Amino acid sequence: DHVAAHVARVHAEMKTQGIAYDRYAYSKFQEECDYLGLEIDHVPHPQGGKNRAKPLDKWVETAKKEGKSAPLGLWMPGSVKAVEEAFMDKRIRLRLSPLLMTALMGARLERDAHDNGWFVKQKATVRIDAAVALAMAIGLAEHAPPPPKKKMYNVFFV
Repeated sequence: DHVAAHVARVHAEMKTQGIAYDRYAYSKFQEECDYLGLEIDHVPHPQGGKNRAKPLDKWVETAKKEGKSAPLGLWMPGSVKAVEEAFMDKRIRLRLSPLLMTALMGARLERDAHDNGWFVKQKATVRIDAAVALAMAIGLAEHAPPPPKKKMYNVFFV
């Protein structure tokens, strides 16, 4: 409940777009957010490279209203690519965080024949949760309508 309360405070100040999550053990946190009355999108984001989440209904509705094709849901290869592009385009700047830097340096990617990449925890040399969370956050920021133009991101870790 203290994490949900912290997220509620940050959301009140920064108008957070949403929370990308892996389904494993997430329901309790979502219940805590609901109890606090936190109105924020909870967006599923699978961890591997094989599955894509279903897009939020409101994303599909927004696309229809704008005459665009239905958006795709989040998946780790798309989010990893978004992080790589943000670094290459110098649209992301990370504050020195030993936790995040260690996770990024110890992370290992697996790639398929189409050059889709995703983190593989079993091949990592350290805990990579912070690197995975960074990819999920950037992936959500890139996919949530309206699509952002090339901009800087503010990402925080609880």
